Amino acid sequence: MRLQEEEFTRKKKLPESLLPRLTETELAYFRGRPAGPRSFICKRVELNAMTSPQLVEYIERKLEEAGARGKVVPPKEELPGLTDEAARVQVGFWVENVLEEILSVEDIKKRVAEEFLGAIETDQAERWINEGFAKDRSLSWRKVLANKLRELLREQHHTAALEQYLRQLVIDAIEEGRL
Repeated sequence: MRLQEEEFTRKKKLPESLLPRLTETELAYFRGRPAGPRSFICKRVELNAMTSPQLVEYIERKLEEAGARGKVVPPKEELPGLTDEAARVQVGFWVENVLEEILSVEDIKKRVAEEFLGAIETDQAERWINEGFAKDRSLSWRKVLANKLRELLREQHHTAALEQYLRQLVIDAIEEGRL
């Protein structure tokens, strides 16, 4: 394929079971030349040296040579159920997109976040982070903070108040004729 070769150092012995399966070219690449008592300078070609079309052609050719079958299609009797399932997923995506547009979900998320921020003491962040590190030093400060905010959000008084606020925003959107 006239791809650029590169050298690398192999430090392990080639498995004996592999040797009979290699072509002369493959043996020359993998055996290499001695570079020490247990190392060899060998050659290789990286797959990323190929263009995308070359790589696709190479993979398809090698699969065909290895006897790989064509595309897999489920049995005829299973297709209706699988198609129903796939259709439900696609309809679900469509509904989410339409609701996102109708309800201005990003705007609602911002408004609920602002309401949540007003209900917590954000000036306590340093204390929360230090407490989180005391429990688990392996976490990043962002993860510790996210965990604490999730905990605060789950607290009943925040959840109930935010849920009511969210419901009202959705009702307002419906009453404004957006849904």
